[in-house]
Amino acid sequence: MKLTFKKTSLSIAITASAFFMSSAVVADTNSEIEKLKNRIEQLERSSDTPKKEKGIELIVSGVVEVEAGYVRNDGYEGKTSSDIVLATAQLAFEADVAEGVNVQVALLHEEDDTDLEVDEAHISFEHGVMFTSVGQVYIPFGGFASNLVSDPLTLEVGEARETAIEVGVNAGPVVASIYVFNGDVDDNGATERSKTEMYGVSLVLADGDEAFSYEFGLDYISSIADTDTLQDAVVGGTVDDYVSGVSVDATVIMGAANLNLEYTTARDEFESTELAFDGKGAKPAAFNVEVGYVVNVAGFETQLAASYQGSKEALALGLPEKRLAIAASTLIAQNTSLSLELARDYDYGRTDTGTGEESVSGTGETSNMATVQVAVVF
Repeated sequence: MKLTFKKTSLSIAITASAFFMSSAVVADTNSEIEKLKNRIEQLERSSDTPKKEKGIELIVSGVVEVEAGYVRNDGYEGKTSSDIVLATAQLAFEADVAEGVNVQVALLHEEDDTDLEVDEAHISFEHGVMFTSVGQVYIPFGGFASNLVSDPLTLEVGEARETAIEVGVNAGPVVASIYVFNGDVDDNGATERSKTEMYGVSLVLADGDEAFSYEFGLDYISSIADTDTLQDAVVGGTVDDYVSGVSVDATVIMGAANLNLEYTTARDEFESTELAFDGKGAKPAAFNVEVGYVVNVAGFETQLAASYQGSKEALALGLPEKRLAIAASTLIAQNTSLSLELARDYDYGRTDTGTGEESVSGTGETSNMATVQVAVVF
């Protein structure tokens, strides 16, 4: 099992994989596909120094990302803002404690967002093609692959961290699993009857070589209200009936070119008293279409990327209706990247309304953002 990192570390990971089109890239693609279990591949921790403690090999790795940003028309309120933040500081530990038994713990801090906390902690068991994972993880719902600095809107809708039990099969190009967890959103307001009744299914196909590789993922979750963003938006943290969700993603790498596609959606509408759009029950969704290409700029191999993203009936989640973004990332030293992203968000229209824990109205305005990131993975 490989170390699991929060999605913000993906920009340097994908940049690095685009630079080195080798068998490690195929392994990295397969790792992404395994949905949050294996986000950081061996390439990203080539400088790790294993340490022996009580006869067990302990692998320590991490990521640090510092970002400087400028926003014009911040929050669509006419304000201009700028800041320098420690966007990500993550330290992770991994150990094979016995044959087929692996333990991983990751600590995370994000300035102005996440205090220092245990981001993930889980035990994994492997036997042949079978695997089991128990503990706090990002469940395998959505792929979220991107060459940008910012997270895609699909992540904002679909990411969910839960304490879960996952059982699956990893057989060559096919990875399939099913998992169960006790979510934070209960049905019928019955908080006194909180039960482990949420579940999900994940199916991934991946294969390829140096010239061409692909990944296709299809995920289902029985309660999309338990994703990190929706559970904070649903009124009272309860629903009349669980609303399931589906996510479909695909990544194709062809030499220096790459393509990421993803669509995440609720399968039905929420009740208007739980999460609403324009006075009716909302059915939130998001998509991402992204293309990338590696070019040589002044002797530096540089990953260029352009993305078109959007959301549907997600005003109450605080998401833009549309986002256009371009980015460039380059390795300035071993395991060290420098990235620049320019993005424009388009808010929902002036007549649109969204109601959840907070009620908001669209402005019809745009917001422009510029972000410079320095990231180191070790």
